[in-house]
Amino acid sequence: MKSREKSPANPPGRPRVLTDPVKRSQVCSLIGVGAGYDEAARHVGCTVATIRREAGRDGGFAEQLTAAETAAGLSPLRALRSAANTDWRAAAWLLERTCPERFARRNLESLQPNEVHAMLSEVATIMADECTDDDQLQRMCGRLDELQKTRFGQYRSAQQGDPEPKPAEQRYYDKLQREIDGYFTNCIRENNAKDVEAAINGIEAFDSRREAQQAVQEKNCVYKTPLDELNQNLRKSWSTSELEPDGPAMKK
Repeated sequence: MKSREKSPANPPGRPRVLTDPVKRSQVCSLIGVGAGYDEAARHVGCTVATIRREAGRDGGFAEQLTAAETAAGLSPLRALRSAANTDWRAAAWLLERTCPERFARRNLESLQPNEVHAMLSEVATIMADECTDDDQLQRMCGRLDELQKTRFGQYRSAQQGDPEPKPAEQRYYDKLQREIDGYFTNCIRENNAKDVEAAINGIEAFDSRREAQQAVQEKNCVYKTPLDELNQNLRKSWSTSELEPDGPAMKK
């Protein structure tokens, strides 16, 4: 009988591609010039996941990848900064990309991270005012935070910060202020309505008096012919002159 040969307990598996220092160097070089992980993995015959796993196993290789990524970003940035010294378009593009909060073209309907954070915090404050169960409030705030991360992503959500309601003391003072403002607003509205009504009544009374006066004037008005007006003017002139019919000049 032929004796069966025992297989080794741990048979050697497929050798890792990135154990070769040459291929590691090629990966780092390609990433450093901006080729990206997909192109680098395709060039050495592996996948992007393989590169990630190898970087997780080997800290030195991970540092080389980080340095290559930094170099890939710095090289075009240097070229862009050099062009920005002489070309205003390059300078504008650089400002829009490096400081988008200040210089990016902004849609009129878009909101900045601080504006979104303020709005979500106001929503959380309203929920805290209307909700009496602390556990329920925590769940609602947690869902609001999840909604923010889903809608804006992790990076912008970190910029905006987690929405949090105002402290209970601040909410109490805000509520008191709203009640005071509402009371004075109602008082002003009532007073304004009374003032408007009084003004309307005054205008109507003035119009009535003016119409009555006009009616009286029209009733007492005497219409004269042109000849009557001429005789009246002659009498006025005679009364002030020496040619009056009964005066000395007429007697001579």
